[in-house]
Amino acid sequence: DPNRIFPGQKIIIPGYQLPKPPPEPEIAPAPPPPIPGPDQHFLYTIVSGDTLNTIAKRYGITVRELIEANHIEDVKLLRIGQKLIIPGVFSPAAPAPPQVKPPAALGPANAIRGFYVSYFAIGHPESRQRVFELLDQTELNTVVIDLKGEHGWLSYPSQIPMAHEIGAVRPTAKDFQEVIASLKARKVYIIARIVTFKDAPLAKAYPELTVKTGSGAAWQDRDNISWVDPFLKPVWDYNVQIAVEAAQMGFDEIQFDSLRFPTASQAGEPQFSQEISKDSRVAAIAGFLSVARGQLNPLGVKLAAKTFGYTCWRKDDMLIGQDIERMAQYLDVLSPMLYPSTFDNGIPGYRVPVAYPYEVIYESARRAVSRVNWLGCAVRPWIQDFQDYRFDRRSYGPAEIQAQIKGCFDAGCDGYLAWNPQLKYSNAAYAAVAVMP
Repeated sequence: DPNRIFPGQKIIIPGYQLPKPPPEPEIAPAPPPPIPGPDQHFLYTIVSGDTLNTIAKRYGITVRELIEANHIEDVKLLRIGQKLIIPGVFSPAAPAPPQVKPPAALGPANAIRGFYVSYFAIGHPESRQRVFELLDQTELNTVVIDLKGEHGWLSYPSQIPMAHEIGAVRPTAKDFQEVIASLKARKVYIIARIVTFKDAPLAKAYPELTVKTGSGAAWQDRDNISWVDPFLKPVWDYNVQIAVEAAQMGFDEIQFDSLRFPTASQAGEPQFSQEISKDSRVAAIAGFLSVARGQLNPLGVKLAAKTFGYTCWRKDDMLIGQDIERMAQYLDVLSPMLYPSTFDNGIPGYRVPVAYPYEVIYESARRAVSRVNWLGCAVRPWIQDFQDYRFDRRSYGPAEIQAQIKGCFDAGCDGYLAWNPQLKYSNAAYAAVAVMP
């Protein structure tokens, strides 16, 4: 039936012959790749959205250097997944991976093994079920719950008058006290995370407390969120009231986050109520912790602070007021963010930190331990349980997470806290309850 043909059907064209393809040039076999030496160039893997300009800018080189190092003839032929040599950026020779012992052997039985639960997750039934699964099935025995999150909203039904006045009481978990009771029944150690000086509701309601621009307008960070002035006592009092309320609800520890001075953003240099210097910044952060310590001590709750990872290495305040020795005088626990992805300049000996999770944690944490333990302050780092976002987008799975955990305990820390804002923690990275020591 000549009227019945279908797409994909093959038909013969009588009298037509396919032209012979031209002979392919003989190509000598490529030599085997050389064994990488200790000065091996760093290879970057192209991802969606990359351009030669953005890659060059990220690593401080020129586009021309990038083109010449990779013999690029047509920039339009770049593809996702292609690897580019980054000239002048070297990866140290990878050592043999550390002999990671089974999870049950890592750290003492009573060590703090925690994970973060966000403002939104604590009120979501499925996310909450995930929290209890992790606690019931793995070594994890501690939760860090957003009490006051990134936007300044409170995740619980607070009774603080100012919180209601500024519209900050937006509980995601209206049965918050029942959640705390369930965690207590499981003998879970509970930490309240309070984002301190990054606070849009307080800044909006009280402009006189706001960090400002040079023109006097409300200053905002790169996430377009306003901050309040770390020098001002009303700001201190409000955050300490939240901490006291957390202690009264049954939290075991209060961890202050964003406990620092903000730095320049697209809005320009932030302006404060006092002239800023290293001494004035450090005094403001220490002064706040001193007030918090005085209010929380009688309640038997521990006081902690989250700091930038580089504070373990630096003796200045990084222009943000975080001097760990001064802070440790008032703290029970120092929790530096030691996510390898955040060490954008690397650490001595390790230019590409995401390739060395054990070394980054161990070298950073042991420095912090030596600086603050003698002051009675324990070190409990935040570790990375999320995909790299700065270097080569590599996944961080059980091997990398176990390497970080080992680094914590080898450095003398009292535990670790894992961070994944989406609650997508790698179950296999944490020991099952049955094999705990």
